[in-house]
Amino acid sequence: MKTHKKIIKQNKILILAVGGELGFSRKLTDKLASFYEKVYGETISKSGHYVPKEEPQDLRRCLLTFIDNINQKS
Repeated sequence: MKTHKKIIKQNKILILAVGGELGFSRKLTDKLASFYEKVYGETISKSGHYVPKEEPQDLRRCLLTFIDNINQKS
């Protein structure tokens, strides 16, 4: 497994992990960070497993913030 982590860590893919407060593993961001160099996590309050249906405006905000941050760094 260490070899896989080392190979994946070299990948510079930006990861956005979004989940609902009621259905999200809060450790997901930490788990992904062990594989990828740049992981951003967001937990949407008052949402369960299906964030796009339950809190679409909050998801939209997360996506736009993530994209804005990418654009500012490039």
